[in-house]
Amino acid sequence: MHWQQLIKSALLGTGRHPLDEQTIAALKKLGISTGGDPAEVLANAAAAFGQLRKAKIPFEEFQGVLPGAIGKDELPALSRVSAHHLQLILEGRYADVLPEFLSLLQKKKQRIPTRLIPQIMEAKDLKTLWPQIEPFIGRSGQWLLRQNPDCQQWAAAPFAEGKETGQLWETGSSMKRLALLRQLRGEKPDRARILLEGTWPQENPADRAAFLAAFSEGLSLADEPFLERCLDDKRAEVRKVASGLLAQLPTSALGQRMYRRAMDSLGFDGRRLIVHIPEEVDKEARRDGIRPVAPEWPGGRKAGWLGQVVSRVPPGHWPHHLGMAAGEVVELFLDSDWAETLAEALKQAAVRFKSTAWAEALLLALPEYPDPPVREKGLAELAPLLSPDFLLRFATSLFGKKRDFLSASRQILPLLQAVRGTWPEDLVYLLLRNFRRFALSRNWQLWEAPHLPELLRLMGCHAPPGMENVLNEDWDEVEYRNADLAAAIADMQDVLRFRKAIRVGFEESRI
Repeated sequence: MHWQQLIKSALLGTGRHPLDEQTIAALKKLGISTGGDPAEVLANAAAAFGQLRKAKIPFEEFQGVLPGAIGKDELPALSRVSAHHLQLILEGRYADVLPEFLSLLQKKKQRIPTRLIPQIMEAKDLKTLWPQIEPFIGRSGQWLLRQNPDCQQWAAAPFAEGKETGQLWETGSSMKRLALLRQLRGEKPDRARILLEGTWPQENPADRAAFLAAFSEGLSLADEPFLERCLDDKRAEVRKVASGLLAQLPTSALGQRMYRRAMDSLGFDGRRLIVHIPEEVDKEARRDGIRPVAPEWPGGRKAGWLGQVVSRVPPGHWPHHLGMAAGEVVELFLDSDWAETLAEALKQAAVRFKSTAWAEALLLALPEYPDPPVREKGLAELAPLLSPDFLLRFATSLFGKKRDFLSASRQILPLLQAVRGTWPEDLVYLLLRNFRRFALSRNWQLWEAPHLPELLRLMGCHAPPGMENVLNEDWDEVEYRNADLAAAIADMQDVLRFRKAIRVGFEESRI
């Protein structure tokens, strides 16, 4: 009994009764140093064991495997000031400034403090931001992620070469194997495919779809034969993932089959769009992922068939097939009886094939379309394809054609919320000018335009830093006319000040 040994050593003295090996081993497990003065070791031991006895905590032997040590991080840590700014961002007050902070972090090449990693993992849009975050969490951050089962999918796999890769793939948990597969798809996609093909018949059916989804990274025609075989898998979710991946390869056999279906279904007679939809979904189409009933496509079975097919065809095929430019194709589709279905299908195709040209063509045409569901449905999905410069062109067109500021500002708001980066000065001036003109034009209540505070905050988050004085001046009359806007204006100015403080913080030396 370790406690009795401590009592005996205290009564007789450590010279006459030194601590035995078992007691010393127990102290080491508790993290107590045993290499110093024996009397000091005894005092520390008595304090630790005494507290454990009072709390009635049994002395259990740890049977697990302790995590290995980590090497020293190469990147310097953020200064205390910058770390404090990051903590404020992660606490939510300035959450929308995180992309700008990460952009500055990338330029300065500094390390995120390990204590902030748990909060980082709770960030909104973590999947999108992770490529900017991962290089700056350091070895200690990677170590921490590997200890948390909920975060292991984000940790770099500990092995990537040789026998260790095969061992981890054969013996690792589902989560560790998925992490390894994702890492290999980014570095050696063929190696990842060969590993999965080798164990595919024995894989747990519940894991197959998740493993296959990792192929979105590094996807190429080399994956086609394996994915084509997966179209015959017994599980519907596996077939769905496989068909979605093959549809991203325009020259794959599935891509060509989708192209033929689309070309057979849509034509142009010189005046209008001609639409021909088959009466039945044949066996080959079902194998390619076309479902007879697709509830996500409103308008019935034919609308579902048309939407599923057109959304899987690269939009760049349409100018060649119909003999017109991208903008004309969009107008032709929107003038048809299938406008809602085709607009959504074109949007999905632009996102799937990462086509900036078609995202812009669709957005430039939609403001003129009278049907709100078609005009406003899910446009934020196109935003990652757009540049801030396009936002200026779009806003100029929108505010130039629409005298109704409320309608125009509601329409552009989802794009402003989703496009990252610093806006052009001319865009800020355009929004500011139209906002002030509306705010001073008549008496109105904030409930009529609840989105306007968000518009002001976005200007604070994305305006060029040099425009701080412009956004801080000439608000007295606006606040006088509508006191409800005072809080929103103060919020915008607060965000501007915080962004300036971030930049100053990065210039400071580490304390």
